[in-house]
Amino acid sequence: MMSTEQQKVNDRVIKEVWNQGNLGLLDELCDPNYVLHDGTTIIHGIEGFKQYIERDRKSFPDVHFTIEDEVAEGDKVVTRFICRGAHEGYLAGIAPTGKRMTVSGMILNRFANDRLVESWINFDTFGMMQQLGVISF
Repeated sequence: MMSTEQQKVNDRVIKEVWNQGNLGLLDELCDPNYVLHDGTTIIHGIEGFKQYIERDRKSFPDVHFTIEDEVAEGDKVVTRFICRGAHEGYLAGIAPTGKRMTVSGMILNRFANDRLVESWINFDTFGMMQQLGVISF
């Protein structure tokens, strides 16, 4: 069963850090040796995580994650989300398109001592690129 504290941390990372850009909060919520796996890269440490979020928030300044489902077991919480935003900044070398995107994704967070220790994130990058008009199918 998910602890109340783990659920609070999970929700605060999404709502306060990702949605509101409160990157300093990660110092409180994450283990100093935090690791993020995003499918294409591995980020080590809180500072790396801050840079990762800052990069995405520059690309999509109005980014907003909506939690659709949360499931927990033991030390892990899985969140299914919908992410929305307008492409207003460079993204992996792609000039801003001004187009809006809505994609789904999932993140699995692992906790220790009620702090976020490790995350695995996966989202519909292909769908996002289609909506931005960068690729067609």
